[in-house]
Order: sequence, then structure tokens, then C-alpha cells
Amino acid sequence: MWYESDLYALASVTLSNGLAFNIGYTDYTYPGPAFKSIQEVGVSTSFDYTKCMPTSFKGMGGTVTLATYKEIDDGNGSEDWYWEVGVCPCYTLDTDLPGLGKPTLSLPITLGGSFDGYYTKSDGSNNVLGYLDVGVQASTPMGVPSKYGSWTLTVKGDWVHLFADSAEFAQQRRRQRVHW
Repeated sequence: MWYESDLYALASVTLSNGLAFNIGYTDYTYPGPAFKSIQEVGVSTSFDYTKCMPTSFKGMGGTVTLATYKEIDDGNGSEDWYWEVGVCPCYTLDTDLPGLGKPTLSLPITLGGSFDGYYTKSDGSNNVLGYLDVGVQASTPMGVPSKYGSWTLTVKGDWVHLFADSAEFAQQRRRQRVHW
């Protein structure tokens, strides 16, 4: 059963100091009559703070992200603003796995919310906090020859807490979930 099709376009610029700027466009299309298409424009900036780490933190790294998305055409109601802030500390182990490489462990944390109704309370008013997502991720390069590209094996799990009533309703009344 086809529920949704998403079309994404993204442009990104990364500076030598680790600062990145992104702008993106998303078109969500639904085949049935329940929803009309939604279009969003988003901007984000992220900073790779590994260049700021002292050498005693060998292997440490990560990013900090701030993003916002604006619905520019939502035939389902209002055009609302979404925001998110995230941090992703990571650590590369100093041990090679046989036939693979050095694994990296990371802890991505994202807090998402609403400026004006993207997430709502049960009475329809804005809920500033939408969700908190805390993840654990382990990845390692795979021993595939470079002529086939860069291959990575990744395992990730997320714990998600929903603050907004609208997000909880969309997730079948579950305020907390674990995803693998």
C-alpha cells in the first residue's frame, strides 16, 4: 500500500572551519484524498566542533545543528514553522576490528518544536516542545575495496519522547517509543 511519496532537493556549503549551511525543499505527496500535498522549505546550519577539541580528546568529534522548516503550501490547514536543535558527540575507538576498521560510537540528541502550531496541545494551541530524540549509534567501515565506493556498517537505536499532544496522537497515543 502506498501511503506517501517525498521529493527532496538540498543544497549545502561547508566552510573550512567546519561550519555548514543547508537549504532544502521537500514535497510530500499523498495518493489518497485524505491529505493534500505539503511543501516545505528548510534552512539549517551545523558546526563540526572537532577542530576546536584539544588534542587530549583524541577521537572525539561531533556536530551541533540548528534547523527550521516552513510549510509554504499546506492544503490541509495552516502553514506552520518547525525548529530543531541537535548535538551529536562521537568517539572513534583506537582499535581496528579485524577486516573492517576503527568503529565510531555516537550519541545523537535532537529536540524539535514549534514556533506557531506545527505541534499543538489538545486544545489546538501551540506546543513549543514537540519531541526529544536520544540515540545511540555504532558504525564501522567495511572491508570493501575502494573501487566499489565507501561502505559502512551501522547499528542505531533511538528513544523518542513526544511532548506535543498532536505528535502523540499521530503515533497512536504513545508518548514514548524505542526504535532500532
